[in-house]
Amino acid sequence: MPEMQMGMYGVQSSESGILLMQTAGAAHVGFAVMNITDSASTKMVSLGMMGAWITTTAISLYGVLTDGLNSFGWSGVAVGLFFVVMYGMKKFKN
Repeated sequence: MPEMQMGMYGVQSSESGILLMQTAGAAHVGFAVMNITDSASTKMVSLGMMGAWITTTAISLYGVLTDGLNSFGWSGVAVGLFFVVMYGMKKFKN
């Protein structure tokens, strides 16, 4: 599946790059499951994840603006902003 998704962005990767993408995806699923509760520790995880998604969004934006990704790369920017807002809401809600 990563090969198909990368193809939409006009990018190719090696087997090791695909494995790293799958590992990162699994980690994000794990963090999402962990954020279901509303404890103080999950609020700190949310802060960390918000920082990670800010970085990911910035990298995606850089990729689009420098023609490293095709125009479909804007979807990565949009997804990143979505997660920044969602993790921010989890961290800063009362």
